[in-house]
Amino acid sequence: IETLDQAIRHYPDDVRPLASRGIYLARLGKREAALKDAELALLIDTNPPNLYQVAGIYALTSRQEPTDRLEALRLLSAALKKGFGFEYLEIDRDLDPIRDLPAFRRVVDASRTLQMAIPRRS
Repeated sequence: IETLDQAIRHYPDDVRPLASRGIYLARLGKREAALKDAELALLIDTNPPNLYQVAGIYALTSRQEPTDRLEALRLLSAALKKGFGFEYLEIDRDLDPIRDLPAFRRVVDASRTLQMAIPRRS
């Protein structure tokens, strides 16, 4: 976390260390600090990779506050609908707190269906 703190100080516009710190804080059970990083990360960047990573923060904090599942699913859905994250779904342990929810499977299935329906550009 100290290394990420330094990276954030040196590169305040780079969302990656901020979102990463949020993940580590959430893993440590520091929900308030993790959500602060999540909210700031979303203010800086709403691109799919960041949406996916912040979804992981909310998934982890849902162990303490079950209502955080809704935000985790919303952000995960937004990332997947834009085509990001499918390759990580099966191996991303940060999503374990929401993985067994029926809504998780519906989000993944609906996003896959949407991706198949979108014509690919050459």
